[in-house]
Amino acid sequence: MNTKVTIIIPAFNEAPVIQRCINSLLKQTIIPNIIVVNDGSTDETLDKLVKYEYLDNFYLINQTNQGVSVARNRGIKAATTEFITFVDADDYVEKNFVEILLEGYSSKDDIDLSICNYSMRRLNNTTFCGKFKTSVIDKFKYFDSVIDDFGVNGFIYNKLFKKSIIKKYNILFNPKIAIGEDFLFSFLYGGHCQKIALNDSVQIHYLPTESGISDTMQISGRFSPKIFSYFDANIKIIRYLYSLNTDEKLSPTINREISRTAVAASTIIRKVYLYHEINYYDKLTRLRSFIKKNWLVIMLDSKLSRNDKTKIFISAYCPKLLNQFDKVKFT
Repeated sequence: MNTKVTIIIPAFNEAPVIQRCINSLLKQTIIPNIIVVNDGSTDETLDKLVKYEYLDNFYLINQTNQGVSVARNRGIKAATTEFITFVDADDYVEKNFVEILLEGYSSKDDIDLSICNYSMRRLNNTTFCGKFKTSVIDKFKYFDSVIDDFGVNGFIYNKLFKKSIIKKYNILFNPKIAIGEDFLFSFLYGGHCQKIALNDSVQIHYLPTESGISDTMQISGRFSPKIFSYFDANIKIIRYLYSLNTDEKLSPTINREISRTAVAASTIIRKVYLYHEINYYDKLTRLRSFIKKNWLVIMLDSKLSRNDKTKIFISAYCPKLLNQFDKVKFT
């Protein structure tokens, strides 16, 4: 099929939701290629996927379970179209999803990335959307928007990437990062963009399932060792931003990302103590050292409340004290 867009979907045990996702993609006003990478599912996911193989624009790749990053990288390698985007199995899209993203590239500006708005439902059933406006921005404003809670965010499912940029700079997902791999990818790609097109129309809906990992960065959510890779992803982002900061334009962004990383480190520390994960106590030294090293930056961040700063401070210097509060609130 002659199309400009490939949509890559990693799938591991997504039987309850995978058909909703694929069916929404098949209703597009501009039909894309669809590549689903079945990442060693053990439920009925594969049975549901093979029913679509008769379609000319549907491609199924099966692999042993290797994680979402490897699955997406397999999809990138298999894609032959000019543009690529990524949708998770628990997402569904509006019928104009592909059309709106392609419109971003049709403007007179030389666009390197097109982004639409999204809605996201947390596991506590609260929903939020990005609050950015339709516009064309540079990569510096893009980085700021990625780390803004109501900006374009670091999600990859609301972004249409150029395959040529991905290939030229060998931008892939890091298999060692289990949480935050999408944020890291968004930064690595953004560093090679000059102009980014934003569209404030909500075209994709993210509805994480209970079996997903979206709740691991909430204090009351379940504990998973994968949580440490989110800290690692943010450290890589900080280092990447420093490498681009030759004219100091990114210094405020770097400081903000340092504060966000400190919040993540504090959350991880608190969760390890809350769930009494004694096997991971030694891993906390690195996180506490990061907070202590960057305490001045954290203190000067006007976007952090006094309460947040207090919790970060206690996490670094006396985590057991904060643990008593968390036990009362979350157990």
